[in-house]
Amino acid sequence: MSFNPTQSKGPHRPTARNILSILAAGLLLTACATLPDPAQLEKLPETRTPEPVPESLSLEDAVRLALLHHPDLRIQEFEPLIAGTFLTREQARFSPELFGEGSRRDVRSSETARATGEQFNAEIEQTRLQAGVRQQFSTGTDLELSALQLSESSNRAPDQEEARLSLSLTQALLRGRGRETNLLGVQRARLDIDISEAELSAFTEAVLADVETAYWNLWLAHQTIRISENALDVAEKQLQELRTRIEVGNLPRNEEAVAMTEVSRRRQVLIDAQANLTARQLRLLQLIAPQSADSGALRPETAPLLPEPDPDDTAELHTRLALQSRFDLREAMLRAEQRRLDTRLTRNGLLPRLDFFATLSKTGFGPDSSDAWSDLDGDGYDVQAGLRLQRTLGNRPEDSRDQEARFRQAQADLAIENLKQHIRTDVHLALNEQDRARQQVEAAAETRRLQELTVEAEIERFQAGAGTALMVAQAQRDLLSAQIEEQRARVQARLALLRLHRAEGSLLDRRGIGR
Repeated sequence: MSFNPTQSKGPHRPTARNILSILAAGLLLTACATLPDPAQLEKLPETRTPEPVPESLSLEDAVRLALLHHPDLRIQEFEPLIAGTFLTREQARFSPELFGEGSRRDVRSSETARATGEQFNAEIEQTRLQAGVRQQFSTGTDLELSALQLSESSNRAPDQEEARLSLSLTQALLRGRGRETNLLGVQRARLDIDISEAELSAFTEAVLADVETAYWNLWLAHQTIRISENALDVAEKQLQELRTRIEVGNLPRNEEAVAMTEVSRRRQVLIDAQANLTARQLRLLQLIAPQSADSGALRPETAPLLPEPDPDDTAELHTRLALQSRFDLREAMLRAEQRRLDTRLTRNGLLPRLDFFATLSKTGFGPDSSDAWSDLDGDGYDVQAGLRLQRTLGNRPEDSRDQEARFRQAQADLAIENLKQHIRTDVHLALNEQDRARQQVEAAAETRRLQELTVEAEIERFQAGAGTALMVAQAQRDLLSAQIEEQRARVQARLALLRLHRAEGSLLDRRGIGR
C-alpha cells in the first residue's frame, strides 16, 4: 500500500521547517549511535628487549624468560588481536555511512506533437547531485537522510531546478527484527576473542610445561655429570691402590686389567653424560632464549623438591578443579555457545522477510538552484509508505542451514560431555602416576643406601682377600646406577606433579600467571 500526493494544499501538509526538524532529529540519532571505541582497538605487542640468561638459573627465571622470548608464544599472542578485528568489523555494521552521487544525462530525441502531428527535435540536459547519510540500527531499522538537487534544461521548455530533502525508514517486522537477532554477530565475535584467549592460555600452559620439563632434565643431566665424575675419581684411586698392592706382591697382576676396565667404563659413562648435558642445555635455551643458543654453561639452582602430601587431597577435589579450570573445556564450551547463537540466527532466518518502509520528502522548484531551495517552504512534498514481503518457495536453503546449525549444536554439546569424561580420566591417571613416582623416590633412595653398604662390604672382602676386584667393580657400577636412578626418580616425581597440574588446569595459576 502506498500513496504519492504531490502539490497538496491540505491543512496538514509538511513544511520545510517540519522536514528540517525531522532531518535534524534523524541526524542526532545517527550521531548518538554506538561506534567502535578506538581505545578498545588493541595495539601490536610491544617489542621486548632480550634479557641475558644468568649462568645460575632458577626455575622462576626460566619461566619468566620463556614468557619473554619464546618465539611460538610471541606468534600466538597475535590471535586475540586478530579476533578483536572481527568484533570491530561486526560493530561497524551499525556505523553511519555517508554517500554521494553525481551524474549528468544528455538526451537527444525526435518527438511528435499530439495536437499538430508536427515532428520536432528535443534536447534535454539533466544534472543530478545527491548526498546523505544512512545507518543500520541493531533494532532492524534502516534510516537514510538525503538531499537531492536536479537541474534540467530543454530546448522545448524553460530551465527548471528541483531541490529535495528526504527521510527514509525501513523496519524489519519478522526476519532481522530486534536487537537480540542483529547483535548475534557481535556476540559471536566476542566469543571468538574469548576462544582465542583460551587457546593462548592453553598454549602458554604447554610452553611452561615444556620449559619445566627441559629444566628438570637439565638438572638431572648436571647430577649425572656430578655422580659420574665422582665415580670416575673413585675408580682411578682404586686403580692406583691396586697397582701399589700388585707391586708389593699382595695381588696378582691380572687384577689390574679389571680395575683399568672399570676406569674406562666410567669414562664412557661420563662422555655420554657430557653430551647429554649439552643437548639438554640447548633444548632449554631454545625455549627460553633462542638468541642465546651459543651461551655458556647453565647451572639449574632449583632442586626438584616435592610438597608434603595433603591428607585432605582427594581425586574428587582435583576433578572438580579440572572441570572449572581446564582451558580446552572452556574453549569447547565457548564454541558450543557459538553454535547456540548460530541456531538462533538460522531460526530467525526461517521467517519470511517482511519490512515496513516509509519515505517523507519535501520538494522545491524554481528557475535556478537558490529559488528551488527557497521553495522548500512551498506546497510540494512526497509521502510514501508500504510493506515489502519476500519468501523463498520450494526447497529452501534456510531450512538446511537451520538443520545444520542444530546438528552442530548437538555435536558440540556431546563433545563437551565426552571431553569431561576424558578430563576425569586424565586426573585419575595423573594422580596414579604421582603416587607411583613418590613411592619410587623412597624406593630409589633405599636402593642407593643398600648399594652403598654392598660396596663397603665388597671392599672389605677384597681387602681381606675373600673377594676380587671384579666383584668390587660390579658393586660400584651398581652403586653408580642406583645414584643416578635416585636422582631420576626425584625428577620423574616432579614431572608427575607437573602433569597433575596440567591435568587439573592449574599450572598457570600456580606459577602466578594471569589467565
